[in-house]
Amino acid sequence: MNISGNDFNQVSDNLLAFLKDRLGDTKIDYASPPTKLQGGNETSIFHFKLKNVQPSLLRPLILRKFRKEHRSNHAIMEKNVHNSLVDQGFPVPYVHYSCTDQSYFGSQFLIMDFLPGEILPLVLGQDTAIVLGKTHAALHNANSSPLSEAMIADGFEERQNNIKAKLDRLLRASGYLPWLEDICTWLIENRPSKCEYPSICHGDFHPGNLLAKDSVVSAILDWSCCHIGDPAMDVASTMVVFNAATKHLIPSFDSNIETQKYLDAYKSERHLNEQHLEFYQALGCVIALFAGTNGVLVWTQTPIQNELLNIIYNYSKIRV
Repeated sequence: MNISGNDFNQVSDNLLAFLKDRLGDTKIDYASPPTKLQGGNETSIFHFKLKNVQPSLLRPLILRKFRKEHRSNHAIMEKNVHNSLVDQGFPVPYVHYSCTDQSYFGSQFLIMDFLPGEILPLVLGQDTAIVLGKTHAALHNANSSPLSEAMIADGFEERQNNIKAKLDRLLRASGYLPWLEDICTWLIENRPSKCEYPSICHGDFHPGNLLAKDSVVSAILDWSCCHIGDPAMDVASTMVVFNAATKHLIPSFDSNIETQKYLDAYKSERHLNEQHLEFYQALGCVIALFAGTNGVLVWTQTPIQNELLNIIYNYSKIRV
């Protein structure tokens, strides 16, 4: 999205108006006005600093503005996710304010801490997959109960073991996308048993959503797809990104080697249900193909779609 000078001024003015309203202090001003950062497929992200404000807000901050299409109260859900993980010591930005009032920006938004760093591969190089696997395992070992309770209390029940919601959505879509019919039947018939120990699952855990500084993970970002569920589904999502997308987007990326490094690192920290993992890779590929029909560009590329189709066939013997 291109932001004109007038749009930047509006973001700046409206953000300051919100903070003055929320804090009841008209003296608040910018030490550095908002500047747009790259990244965020479903959000607009701005970096800024304040002055004449309480000490906790004097640090560099981020405005994360969601699309209008996000479910009502989504900002509240993400605040719960972020702050629950901060409480457990994870490098996740602390959210100071979540706002569902669309009068300021026409959409929901968060104001949270800015965490410095560069995307994992730029800092860690050949160790990227290893660090990714260990960090993913640590996330799945976190205590999910406080976040689960908060999600339920705020009306996000579908984020609990949400495999049924995913299958229901695909089944409805098969009514107008005939190619989904056979694979939906297979997915429903082969759905794994309920996960006994559900974990906090990121939903889009790949090197581009983690930052590192001084060879240490400094931030885990983009929690829009977070849910409480089977950790094998979260691992499968990472594997689909590696084996279907990254291998074509980055020619030097050896998906077989990097996937194995990631899995070995993950399994060195916690158990992984291999049978569930196969099912969720097939499901992840179907979801990716479906996302392509809805305009998600990475999943519309023919070589990547062919990889998705091959993975689906390897596990289901269904030719989509």
